Amino acid sequence: MEIRYATISKTGRRHNNEDAYKVIDMPQNNQFMGIVCDGMGGHSFGETASETVCYTISDFWKKHIGMPDCDSKVKLACKKASCAIDKKSSELHHAEMGTTMVMVSIFGRTIQKYGSRHFASKDDG
Repeated sequence: MEIRYATISKTGRRHNNEDAYKVIDMPQNNQFMGIVCDGMGGHSFGETASETVCYTISDFWKKHIGMPDCDSKVKLACKKASCAIDKKSSELHHAEMGTTMVMVSIFGRTIQKYGSRHFASKDDG
């Protein structure tokens, strides 16, 4: 299986880029996963949120290659990402941060799209 893709990211009116993306291409396993996260405007750490969620979900995907790509795999990855963003928020003195996420997985001849999910830190005080 050969997958061709391209990426582009623009900051628009923002001064910094809050986009994060990751591609996992595993032709030997007939698998491909691409994820894009976009930090939410109005939150001071949107770029941190998008990087954290993007990294956490892609890392989960690589560690669970043998698990079929399905809704339950996505839910587990998103739970990990939600915990990671809450931890990051706590490390930054309860900073408000949030991101959206969209991803696609190709497993054999099956293509699945997930997103856009919204991740935001909770201010626990």
